[in-house]
Amino acid sequence: MKSCGFGCTRQTLISLNVMYIVVGLILIILPVYSKFSQLLTSWPIIGGAIASGVFLMLIAIAGIYGAARHNQIILFFYMIILILIFILLFAFSCAALAISDKYEHTLLSHGWNNLDNETKGKWEKFGNCCGFDNKSRSVAHPCHGQTKSEVRLCCV
Repeated sequence: MKSCGFGCTRQTLISLNVMYIVVGLILIILPVYSKFSQLLTSWPIIGGAIASGVFLMLIAIAGIYGAARHNQIILFFYMIILILIFILLFAFSCAALAISDKYEHTLLSHGWNNLDNETKGKWEKFGNCCGFDNKSRSVAHPCHGQTKSEVRLCCV
């Protein structure tokens, strides 16, 4: 039985990096689309997604170049960067799983309280709700003191 060898490995690595380029393009195009369609209005979130897409595309291009040219130095640094990204993602995943529901609710409500009223209004209209816990704590809010069925009509 014949071994795959470097040729097969090269084609696999190039194919994988082409998929990374597609994901990078998606990470660049979707935030721009959502900004123009008014789904996202926060420039830091949009900028972060675009920067992630550009970074992923640069890493993929380095992987394609290293595999196509059989450049061991570029492939070595490509491998190191991928290992560091894996460790970082693993650490964030563990941290996200370790957060309790109560702490998650506290973090999200703190973030909600820091939003300006225009952004809160957009999210309330999008989610068909009023306030973070589907109730408003502000006396000035038109939904204040209404029942849940009235609240749904109030925010539309």
